[in-house]
Amino acid sequence: MRTASGEIIGAVLVFQDVTKARTLQQALEHSASHDSLTGLPNRAAFERELRIAGEQARSRGQQHVMCFIDLDRFKLVNDTAGHAAGDALLRDVANVMRRVCREDDIVARLGGDEFGLLLYECDTPDGEKLAQLLLRQLAALEFVWDERTYRIGASVGLTVIGPEGLRIDELMSQADIACYTAKTAGRNQVSVYGGAGSEAHRNHRQVQVAAGIRNAIEANRFRLFAQKVCDLSGRSNGYSHYEILLRMLGDDGGIVEPSAFIPASEHYDLMGNIDRWVIRTTFRDFGERLASAEHLSFAINLSANSLNDPFLWPFLQEELDRSGLSPRRLHFEITETAVMNNLSAAKLFLSKARTAGCGVILDDFGTGLSSFSYLRQFPVNGLKIDGSFIRQVTENDLDRAIVESINAVGHRLGAITVAEQVEDKKTLELVKAMGIDQAQGYAIAMPQPLETIF
Repeated sequence: MRTASGEIIGAVLVFQDVTKARTLQQALEHSASHDSLTGLPNRAAFERELRIAGEQARSRGQQHVMCFIDLDRFKLVNDTAGHAAGDALLRDVANVMRRVCREDDIVARLGGDEFGLLLYECDTPDGEKLAQLLLRQLAALEFVWDERTYRIGASVGLTVIGPEGLRIDELMSQADIACYTAKTAGRNQVSVYGGAGSEAHRNHRQVQVAAGIRNAIEANRFRLFAQKVCDLSGRSNGYSHYEILLRMLGDDGGIVEPSAFIPASEHYDLMGNIDRWVIRTTFRDFGERLASAEHLSFAINLSANSLNDPFLWPFLQEELDRSGLSPRRLHFEITETAVMNNLSAAKLFLSKARTAGCGVILDDFGTGLSSFSYLRQFPVNGLKIDGSFIRQVTENDLDRAIVESINAVGHRLGAITVAEQVEDKKTLELVKAMGIDQAQGYAIAMPQPLETIF
């Protein structure tokens, strides 16, 4: 306060208690960046720390390690003891991680039973040592609930944060793939994301292939081919038989062979979608031409995933009825391994297919040669002898004996026998002399676009 002349004669101070507002603000900030159950930083906070670590690695030439941790057998606790027990176990796990980690390291709960760990200024060997210590501590954790003791473990994936300047999502993906590699290797293990040739890198490549397969299905980038199966018995009655094959178009428009995408399709449960694409495209795009080519029969491959699909047969029956094709001209090829691993589902499908008039051929026969007994429960129209035996049949006496045995068993069961992967004239002449009914391979015909066979 001043006088009229400007002289200071006093002051007025106003005080207000903002403790409650400040506390509330701090609580909101904490809850936005921390997991309410364990008190650890949450995923958003962890990704902010990763961004800071990445910037330090680029600007200062530092190296850090990121770990992705997935608990093993946690679902067992949740399912048997309840979610309250699962929550208590997660709090115990968080405390173990706090004790193991160094003072400046960041431990976060990313969601569910997944945790993240950021090790500042740490190289790969030291990161592995700390991860192994963490695994030992988690394995030693005895969680007691309702007088019952539970033990868990974890799988850990490591990746390096270096000067390369990878994005946050790339780092998370690498660590996740490495963790998956550790889990598939037997759990309670540590896996490091390495360069080309490492198991984690191969798994990462498979994930990328699987994503490409999904895009190919959506973009209709598959093509149907067909390969002729030659009759050796003289009993074809003028019929020609083809196996329908699948090829994928890559991003550059080039043909991608099945060996490049089928393993990833099987691993990521995409084969059922692919099988339906083949069935739908065969009947809708080529059904009219197939129906008019009365001298022609054909085979479609079905995966183990499809055998387990209870809705496959209704879908297939609907497509077949719509096309006007005679079911007697359609065969389904099912691998022997798929049948042996899904015998009840395969028997149910076989019953429906044969009732409708379709044929069933066991593909790659001989790979499960340890037991012929299941063939009594699974009568088929044909046995396609696995190519690994046919390729060496002219030079390897054991392979020749196996092929002769399969041929004899097939004929005793009333099934035709087919030699696949016949790649030269000498092999073709031998399998014909052995009494095998049909042959397929490059020595007979190369696969060709389906539309060219009409």
